[in-house]
Amino acid sequence: MNSTRKHSRLAAFLRVPTIFFLAGLFCISLVSSAFADDGGKHVTTLRDVRKIYIEPMPNGFDNFLRAAISRKLHGFFTIVLNKSEADGILKSADTRTAEVVKTVTMVDPSDKVVLWSGSANDKETAYLGFRHGGEQKVADKLAGQLKKAIE
Repeated sequence: MNSTRKHSRLAAFLRVPTIFFLAGLFCISLVSSAFADDGGKHVTTLRDVRKIYIEPMPNGFDNFLRAAISRKLHGFFTIVLNKSEADGILKSADTRTAEVVKTVTMVDPSDKVVLWSGSANDKETAYLGFRHGGEQKVADKLAGQLKKAIE
């Protein structure tokens, strides 16, 4: 009986450190998985962005923006068609579709950090009431602002 009592005390003594050890391993695994959730894409600044995804925008403005960025920022960014592959996501911040005034924002993949924001309009449209290349000019201006922000 004496040996059984020693065995149960020893088992109880070892149980406490084992529980703490397992709890520590669990915490370490939680912390490491929290840092790996974005697939290694930890983007904190605009300079960290290499691949961008452009979300669909009103009146097909995303197509104008895609063309302008490809033209003016060739070599800086790769435009991807799959959102999960992107380091940065360009979104439209506009709710108005009648005017050619556009505001776009680039956010990180988690949509928690704004990396860049720009706004542009077509002055000829605003003052004269008719278009002179409207959306393409605005997209070119936004791509120029983005290029300036990178340099």
